[in-house]
Amino acid sequence: PAPANAAPLSWDQAVVLARQNNPDLKSAALSVESAESSYKGTFSDYFPQISASGGYTKSRSGGVTSNDHSYSLSAQQSIFSGFRTWASQSHARTQKDVAGADFSLTASQTLFDLRSAFVNLLYTQENLALLEKIRARREDNLRLIELRYQAGRENRGSLLRSRAQLSQAKFEVDSAKRELRTVQKRLSSIINAPDFEVNTVTGSFQTASKDSAPDFESLILRTPSYQKAARQLKLSQSAVVTARSDFFPSISVSGSGRRRGDEFPPETDSWSVGASASYAIFSGNRTHYNVQQSKLERSRASQNLVSVRRSLEVSLEDAFLKLQDAAGQAQVQSEFLDAAQERASIARAQYTNGLVTFQDWDIIEGDLISAQKQNLSALRASALSEANWQLSIGAGFQ
Repeated sequence: PAPANAAPLSWDQAVVLARQNNPDLKSAALSVESAESSYKGTFSDYFPQISASGGYTKSRSGGVTSNDHSYSLSAQQSIFSGFRTWASQSHARTQKDVAGADFSLTASQTLFDLRSAFVNLLYTQENLALLEKIRARREDNLRLIELRYQAGRENRGSLLRSRAQLSQAKFEVDSAKRELRTVQKRLSSIINAPDFEVNTVTGSFQTASKDSAPDFESLILRTPSYQKAARQLKLSQSAVVTARSDFFPSISVSGSGRRRGDEFPPETDSWSVGASASYAIFSGNRTHYNVQQSKLERSRASQNLVSVRRSLEVSLEDAFLKLQDAAGQAQVQSEFLDAAQERASIARAQYTNGLVTFQDWDIIEGDLISAQKQNLSALRASALSEANWQLSIGAGFQ
């Protein structure tokens, strides 16, 4: 196994490592490069196609040996292809844009996975530290109750309950330690850095303030999902042009030159130039149905774009509202925690002096522990809601 790193991993370091090593990002980037090469290859259709050949043949017939030397050069240039060349280039350019949108989708999903794993590991660390404090608090409470029990000021039921609470606290600590290893591996797998294994992370659950609603319309147009759907519509439009090209003639010009003879270099010249045009008069209605099919695909892509836009209108607003709710809930839980800490401090002093019963003190202690756990959970939920919001708008590795 790879050695664990002693220094805690920060969020900025995690982003850098994931951007450099995540296999999904690398695969999507290679797809973009492949589409870029394919697009550049379409420019060749605007240039003449030139070829050269040469040959030598030695033969013997009827006691006579003959030699044949030859070389030639030919060129052909397409003048008009029924707009097929233009449509092919437009298709390749749009495919490149689709690959770019796919890369943005992959980047935003990878960033969401990375942020979620980072937040979960941070939460697990903080939760383990909290559970250790709760265990220590339960041990102190048990010692206090044992002293009061030995002095005849507390009953055996309270003593047994306090012991059970300590056992529960120890179990939660052990469970959190087991969970910690799983969460560490999850973050390490997303980063995928060679010889790097995540041990601890450092950071906070702090989220950016989102008091006012953003411009959802402009956000929709910039999301990778909408961009991909829009480019798929453009792909279908170029497919219609390609299908219609069979209704037009194809025109090209060509030329060639050749030398041939018994001796090398050969001296006998021959050359030719010409132009050709072809037109498919009847293809068994194949062209008609190809055009019809491409138009139907264009209509389907258009409806898909509308569907994606409507879906984004709902999902973006829903993600923003959940982000606001999570941030508000975190603030409320923080206030509850402050109140629970103050009550527990007062109740502990009162119980020590015999001013409150064990039942009342136990309830207040339980409220404190519950408030501590709920506050930490609310902080995590707020951070995860922000990560989901970033995913919804298609934010990637900036």
